[in-house]
Parts: sequence; C-alpha cells; structure tokens
Amino acid sequence: KSYMADATLSTGIERCLKITRVQDHKCTAMLALLRQDERRWSCFFQHHYEEFAIKAGTDVISCERIGDSDQFWMVQDKFGHTVKVNKSATVVHLGHRYTIPICDCGFWCTWYIWCPHIIRVYTVSEDKLEVVTNVHPFHLLQNHPMWPYAMKKCNLPDYDDFPHLTWSSSSVEKDCSPSTYAAESESTTAATSNITNTNVLPSQYYNQFDAMPDDEASKVNQLRELSSQCVSVAVTFGNDTTYRILHGRLTQALAECKSANESRTASIENPLPPNHGRSRRKRKSDLDNKSSLSFRSRRGGKRKQVRTNQCPYRQFILADLKKFCRACNKKVSGTRAELIERLEEDTFVKDLLSCSEDDLLRQKCRDLSLLENGATSDLVLRLLSEHFQTRTSVTPATNSGQGQMQEFNPQQQQMFQMITSLIQAQGALQGNTSGDIPDNKTDTV
Repeated sequence: KSYMADATLSTGIERCLKITRVQDHKCTAMLALLRQDERRWSCFFQHHYEEFAIKAGTDVISCERIGDSDQFWMVQDKFGHTVKVNKSATVVHLGHRYTIPICDCGFWCTWYIWCPHIIRVYTVSEDKLEVVTNVHPFHLLQNHPMWPYAMKKCNLPDYDDFPHLTWSSSSVEKDCSPSTYAAESESTTAATSNITNTNVLPSQYYNQFDAMPDDEASKVNQLRELSSQCVSVAVTFGNDTTYRILHGRLTQALAECKSANESRTASIENPLPPNHGRSRRKRKSDLDNKSSLSFRSRRGGKRKQVRTNQCPYRQFILADLKKFCRACNKKVSGTRAELIERLEEDTFVKDLLSCSEDDLLRQKCRDLSLLENGATSDLVLRLLSEHFQTRTSVTPATNSGQGQMQEFNPQQQQMFQMITSLIQAQGALQGNTSGDIPDNKTDTV
C-alpha cells in the first residue's frame, strides 16, 4: 500500500506490472511444488476439509435418504439445522459442466468446500469422497492461470482427468511469442477464460526497475559481464546443447530488442500524449532535452554533438575537483558541492570550466606554450596552474631599484611586512636615522 501511495499514473502502471511479475513467480513456484506432490486441489481446500471432517463426527446427529434414490439426503446437526445434500448436482464454471456434491448449508455456500454434512453422507453411504471429480472447479489447480508455466518449470506432464483443462507445450509457446502478445495488447476486447498473461518474466531472471543503472556506461558493463558469464558457462564449460540454448536465447533477445526499438522510434515521431499528472513545465523540459540532444554543429569537417543543458562539472570526478582547488590555492576538503562552490568564486575558473569543447582548451594551452595532450581535466589543471602561478609571481620595478611584489596572498603579505620591520629595526640599531631600508639589504629581502 505504501509502495503504490506515492506513485503517479505512469509509475503506478510500472509498479503494478512489477508486483504482478513477483506474484506470478511465487504462484508458479508454489504450483510446481504441489504438482511434484501430486496434489489436485489447493492447500486452502485441504485445510478446511480436515477441519470439517472433525465437525462431521461431532456436530451431525442424523443422516437419512430421501426416497429410494441415493442422490438426495436429509442431514440434521445438533444445532437444530436441517439441510439437504445432493450427491450428483450439475454446476457450470467458465463455460464447462461439472457433476459434484452440493449442500444447502452456509459452509458450502460460502467456501464451496466439502462441508460436514457432505462428509457424513459419504461416510454413511460408504462412497469415496476424496476424488478430483467431487471437487468444485473453483479449487482445481488446473484452473489457475499460472498452471501451464508451473508444468514447464517442474517438467512433468499434466493430468488428463479433464481434457479441456489439459495444457500442451505448443499452445504455451504460441502464447509466449512477442507477436501474439502484441496482438492481444492492442485488442480492446475482453479476454476469454483460456487466455493468460504471457508477457511475464520471472523476477529471479529480470533486472528490477529500482536496481537498473542510471548511466549508459554501467548498463554496458553489466551486460558485458553477463555475456562473459554466458560464454563461459555455455561454451567453455558446456557442450552442444548449452550452446544451442544460449544461441537461441540471444537470437530471441535480439529480435525482441529490435521490435522494441522500432516501437519506441514510432512513438517518438508521434506528438506527445496528453498531460497525465505532469505539469507543462515538465513536458516543456522534455522537449528542450530532445532538441538539445538532436542539435549538431560542424567544426573542422566533423559532426559533433553539443549538449547545451549538461552540467559543466559533470565530467570531472571528485579527485579532479580537489586538484583544481589545490591549483587555485583553495581548501581541498569537503563534499563535491562545496568544492564546486569554492571554484565558482573565481570568474576565471568558472569561465574555464564552462568550456564544453577540448579544442578551445587546447588553443588556450597553445597560446601559453603549454602541452596540448591529455584529457580535459589535464588541460584545465595546466591552465589553472599557469594562471595562478603567473598572478603571484615577482616582477622587478622599472622606476626604482627596489623589488616589489605584483600580488600576494594574505600570508605572504604578513610575512613580507614582518621581514621589512626586522630590517628597519636592524638599520635603526646601526645608526640609520632616516628609517629607510638600506640599499644593500634589498637583495637579502
């Protein structure tokens, strides 16, 4: 309930499909275990039947035939209730007729399970009750929609008591084909009772939506790892049979991916659907993203894709940002957001990191006689180091013989003032009354 509470219309459909896949997988596993134990009805039915069998011996007082026929019986319990039991009643379920015992009591009308009165009637008449033909079709395992997939999982044949419920492998494979599912999904008519949802992927073999990687590189690496494992299992440690299995699965996956891409391309060419729970601002941003990704520019005879809405710091990792801060004489501790905030304090750094093309950075390195090779982070680091090193360098004065600093940071200015004060104090002790710095002390500074 909490999983579906905060879902929108689009995400709610995906979450419903995810829950359906998980539940179908659990049902298939439970049905496979019941088929291996050769069960014919559900555990719910068996539990209530055992409970009602005890009540048949403690609550039922009398049991008599009605007339000379063995079909109808009149049963009375200790609570004063008198009910009528029909041993050969005809019921219709999903368009098919079944002949089963029924009763007028509340137990039967509520659960459709052998009640204490039916159990007592079959005990007195010495007829066998625990046969599959006496079970209401609502509780038959063969009527479960996931029963064919349970048969395929446990690799056992189906029961042949009811020919209309016996499944065949050819019919299941036909239902599982992508074309059959596409035709069923496009149809708006109601499905009949013998059609099941065939587009079900077991959750143990499917990558869930919340575990899917966000970036393209992680998706590619994940698929490469799975491909390597498949080749190792099917070819290196396998035989001809395992090779055929992998080849068939990969061919089928390739065909399904091509079909999905064609459907996605057709949907992109069509206009956007109506606004279902999303604001116009969100839809407008989607259009802007599509237009920015499709925008291309020519430079040097080559077509290059320009992403205008991409964050300029996205291509740099945390270690690169720390190197930039160290080159700018800034603190290198803190989170990624704090480092970016420190870098944006300087206009030169902000403009330099906003360059989206490497050709501009290489041109700036060429103008400053710097190396042009390396990645984008290397180019930025060289430009930052050159800029801040030049800005704090010492240049000689042209109008006097004394050396002066072009620009200092606060620590260097404080140190320079302290040295100047020491030199002036030394000159005063030596008898220099003017208080100026001697000319022969300039080089020492």
